[in-house]
Amino acid sequence: MRFVSANIQNFKLLKDVRLEFSVERDRPLTVIRAANGSGKTSVLYALLWGLYGPQGLPSGAQEVRLTSSAAPVDVAVEIQVTVEFERVEGVDTTAYTVIRTMLETPKGKDLFVRGPNSLRLYRRTPAGHDPVPNPETVIAKFLPPGLKSVFFTDGDDVQRFISSEGTHGRQKRVHDAIKVLLGLDKMRIAGKDLENVVATCRKAAASSAGANLQALDVKLAELSKELTRTDDELTKERDKRQKIGLDRDGADKELAELKSIGDIDAINAQINRLEKSLGDFENRDQALLEEMRTAISAQGASWALAGSKLLEGFGILDKLAVRGIIPGTSLEVLVDRLHLKRCICNAELSDGSAARQSVELLLAEQRKVSAHHGHQTQIFHSARPAREEYLRTCEGKSDFVSQRKRQLADFAGNRDKIKQTGADLEVLREKRASIDDEQVRRLSDRRSNAQSKFTDASELIGKLQTQLAGFQERHSLAKDEYETAEKAARVSKSLVTTREVADDLCKLIERTLKVLEGEHVRQVSSRMNNMFMEIVGSDPALSSAVFRGVKVTDGFDIVVQTAGDGQLDHDFEVNGASKRALTLSFIWALMEVAGQVAPRIIDTPLGMTAEGVKTRLVDVITRPPTGQSPPYQVVLFLTRSEIAGIETIIDQRVGKSQTLSCNKDYPLELVHNWHCDHPVVRVCRCSVEQFCTVCERRYDDVHALVERVEQHA
Repeated sequence: MRFVSANIQNFKLLKDVRLEFSVERDRPLTVIRAANGSGKTSVLYALLWGLYGPQGLPSGAQEVRLTSSAAPVDVAVEIQVTVEFERVEGVDTTAYTVIRTMLETPKGKDLFVRGPNSLRLYRRTPAGHDPVPNPETVIAKFLPPGLKSVFFTDGDDVQRFISSEGTHGRQKRVHDAIKVLLGLDKMRIAGKDLENVVATCRKAAASSAGANLQALDVKLAELSKELTRTDDELTKERDKRQKIGLDRDGADKELAELKSIGDIDAINAQINRLEKSLGDFENRDQALLEEMRTAISAQGASWALAGSKLLEGFGILDKLAVRGIIPGTSLEVLVDRLHLKRCICNAELSDGSAARQSVELLLAEQRKVSAHHGHQTQIFHSARPAREEYLRTCEGKSDFVSQRKRQLADFAGNRDKIKQTGADLEVLREKRASIDDEQVRRLSDRRSNAQSKFTDASELIGKLQTQLAGFQERHSLAKDEYETAEKAARVSKSLVTTREVADDLCKLIERTLKVLEGEHVRQVSSRMNNMFMEIVGSDPALSSAVFRGVKVTDGFDIVVQTAGDGQLDHDFEVNGASKRALTLSFIWALMEVAGQVAPRIIDTPLGMTAEGVKTRLVDVITRPPTGQSPPYQVVLFLTRSEIAGIETIIDQRVGKSQTLSCNKDYPLELVHNWHCDHPVVRVCRCSVEQFCTVCERRYDDVHALVERVEQHA
């Protein structure tokens, strides 16, 4: 089975998104590029919901609305997921279309009302699209629900497959994957049927042999029932704990995404600081305007605007002064000197003296000076210090023109600060608006409740394991006691023979299962080891090698081997990138051994992975099949940082590529405004090396992307 396309409508922020998947044998890779928070997880959940219904979603996701938070209240919204896929059936390839729809009516906040969801499956034939009966059963046959976490995983789940819940959880996941993917559960069901035959024969034999054997049979049957009940309860609790763990981890992930936007208290503090700074800048703006208004009305502005004419006038006054026309002598000073009979040079001006006669003569001449010359003299005296001040300011670069340049520069710089601070404030206010305190509280409560339930489930699992071990021991003793009593009693030989045959068949099936599982485990283990060692680039022949190999044990545990036949602890001694590589190696090896053709969809698999490991990992998991190996399909959701450094290997293997973007990132990350008043995800046809007006992000130049002029939203 391989996906051809998917249409998603009104699922979360995916209002109308169409994705196409590569079905080329030589280019099995599909890349969906998307930044964090741009719809990758929503697409993953939409596909799960479309194929499996609400039960396909993580338990936490089943309890929240599937429509956009921007959807109007009390207006029914139709959610629809359409998946087109093809499947090889014999020598032919058959095309199918699966459509799941549901009405959801938002009721405000997180409340909603849902109608029933409907599933339709069509097989394409030359005559058209024929409806397929029992679509749920058919889909479950194509993609077993027990393996949905193998077919659809995110990067964190890939890592948790190896380390989460310790050894027992890992063994169960490995064993379950092997059983389901290899189809061994059908044989186990046959074994259970034979066990019922054995029990029926034993009961008939006991009834014919007397009360003692009958009592032992009842005891054995009760212990068998307790064994089955406890084992079923243990399986149920383990599944329940796993779902709780996924719910807890999902809440953690959503909280981390909210926290990645920023801490609300820190954002408020930043907003307060910026608002104060903006107020200071605006006050400074007014002060600078007042300073420029004052300067324009001062004497310095006149000198700056009419300086050449003023200096020309001074030249005329200087010439008059040289000619003695100005400055005129003050009459009052001369009169005072005559009255005091002493000159300003301290010479005596006694009556009849030659000096006094000279002053009297000068006084008579000055009285003849015209009023016009007096006015010129006044101008000469008052303007002279102004000219000296103007020349001094010019020399010291403190004249009006120089001051004006500085004032204008300060004014422009201050206006730039006002503009930038306003833009920063807008971004922070949008950030604050996107952090819903109620949502944080709800997620925190959900995470806390899930952790509490996880702890309770772990304690119950421990008790059930102890009970199961006790029942197994008691059942074994009771069986021995029954068989001893049966030999001593006179039981119909035919009944004993029938029971023994059924019992032998049960044992044969159990041994066959062990052989099949063991053989497949060895094949998976060998292939997994080769893939893992190639990805991490480790050579066991080198003494410096940390990894000597990996294997799946007969107990269905994945072991990481190191020097001296030692084993590394998955949680503390194996890094995150190696855990991802190990899980993907196991999944790929298992699907190869089983010959399973199914999409392998992984969200953000390369986080925190070095460039060399990234390249080898993508190389290994996208390598085209050779010879008679069946084709396969791998879909990777990648961020720009994950893509960086592996563009070449992607270009060699990719058959289809698209980019998801969300307008919530405008203007902080997204460059172009979509002019949409609510958050929405859009898809464009940009490859990992392109950008367009839908997906262009700031710092795209760092990744040397090329603009794709033609864009389709």
